[in-house]
Amino acid sequence: MGNELHASRAFNGNLADFLDSQPSIKRLRVLDDAMVGTIAAGDIITVDMGNREVDSGHCYLILSEGTVRVRRLAVSDGVLSVNADSTDKTLYPDMTIAGDSPDFAVLGRVTERQSDKGL
Repeated sequence: MGNELHASRAFNGNLADFLDSQPSIKRLRVLDDAMVGTIAAGDIITVDMGNREVDSGHCYLILSEGTVRVRRLAVSDGVLSVNADSTDKTLYPDMTIAGDSPDFAVLGRVTERQSDKGL
């Protein structure tokens, strides 16, 4: 896949430059099982990079602590919940973000998943 960005990979660049240079629709291969049950390692997701407005309960591509990840987001009383679907909270801990955080950004909404397992 020539236009692929791997989710769950360290990001060491300028976020504004990254977002400005990206097509609005991106296909990415997921590298971890943080969203197991919904999205598995090896699956290919389609992300609408132009849709960064959080609609609670949906999956988003995020930048958190320098790493691009896929997580389920929810907003309640101004607090953003960032959750992995995996039950392994030691490996994939949930977190909350209150207000603006320089270490966190929503990159786009996951709109589709394709399994690499085949039929």
